[in-house]
Amino acid sequence: MGEVVWCVAVLDAALEPGSIVWPKRIFGTDRVQEMLNVHLYFVKLFGCHIAGNNIPIDITDFADAIMTGKPHPYVYLNFGCGRNSTVSRCLA
Repeated sequence: MGEVVWCVAVLDAALEPGSIVWPKRIFGTDRVQEMLNVHLYFVKLFGCHIAGNNIPIDITDFADAIMTGKPHPYVYLNFGCGRNSTVSRCLA
């Protein structure tokens, strides 16, 4: 499975399979807020999937996270920056 690559238009060079895209290069200095926005996008996506497929999961926490702009307390996303790296090193 390859790396997930976002925002191709804002990168300087062409991307090749296996390229690593650094969050600070995409989001700049406001990457904490932008990563929260990515989290909330996935919360919305998961919530819509749950509701649209009649999955018996309470979506109240999903709606609360989206409406307040705060992370969902039970949804954890981890975006790796490459082999054997930690998220804290990637965001530095």
